[in-house]
Amino acid sequence: MFGLFKRNKKLIEVPRHSGKIGFTDLADYERVEFGKALARNKEGRVIFTRWHDGLRYDFALAKKPRARRLFVLFSGAANRDKIQPPVFQRWKWADRFPGHVLYVSDPALFENETLGLAWYIGVGERDPLPFIADTVRSVAGYLKLKSSKVVFYGSSGGGFAALRMQNFMSEATSVAINPQVTLTKYNRSLVGRYVQTCHGTPLDEFDFEAHKSRFDLLAQPKTTDRRLILVQNTLDKSHYAKHFSAYCEMLGVRADESTRKGNVKTILFSHEKGHLQAETSEVFTQIMNAI
Repeated sequence: MFGLFKRNKKLIEVPRHSGKIGFTDLADYERVEFGKALARNKEGRVIFTRWHDGLRYDFALAKKPRARRLFVLFSGAANRDKIQPPVFQRWKWADRFPGHVLYVSDPALFENETLGLAWYIGVGERDPLPFIADTVRSVAGYLKLKSSKVVFYGSSGGGFAALRMQNFMSEATSVAINPQVTLTKYNRSLVGRYVQTCHGTPLDEFDFEAHKSRFDLLAQPKTTDRRLILVQNTLDKSHYAKHFSAYCEMLGVRADESTRKGNVKTILFSHEKGHLQAETSEVFTQIMNAI
């Protein structure tokens, strides 16, 4: 069940921009080997890379003293004209999260220099989320935290990944802001670029039905027993109608108001920037209070 953070009456200010950074911004950060060295590091951020089944996985860990949670952050779309992988989103937000923060870059971004969004679905039949789940469990163990203290967090395509992580770590909490839910209902150009790059098939020829467990969050139904926080900007009309509402219907919760049912909390807000506006400071505070 959810509890309250001690700072629940105080607005938690977040930077105006998400602070998405990539390869050229990471040169000055310490790189460590994956393992117990993560527990020994006392302060600052460290970066580590793992390889699995031919895919490169990049992580950045920001530790805090006496932290009782591990927030795992997924990234949405990256502008590949400006940023190269590994890509970490909400880089400037680490101090705002009441816990350790583990950033995860999407390994599929290395497949093509123009690919900016891959939803952490993977390359061919190689699904990255089971390996990411194993890594997260290990990091939590090094930090002496139970997996139930893990919070997956992301918006848009990163929100899709945060929700799909429930298939691999159901004991954790997932926070999704303005997420895609069913990719066949999303931008055909972006989805087409991904399936052509990572599955070698044109969009119109790709068999979504055969891969629906990875492309459609409704394919493996969830209930309100799962620890979920769903956040939606109602002025992001396409995502509200096609994605958020459909996920709420699956869960049996109302989509027209902020509510709580079982372990599921929904938060609605309105901002004129639509999908470009993820959580405001006020919404971020509500999210932290709901965890």
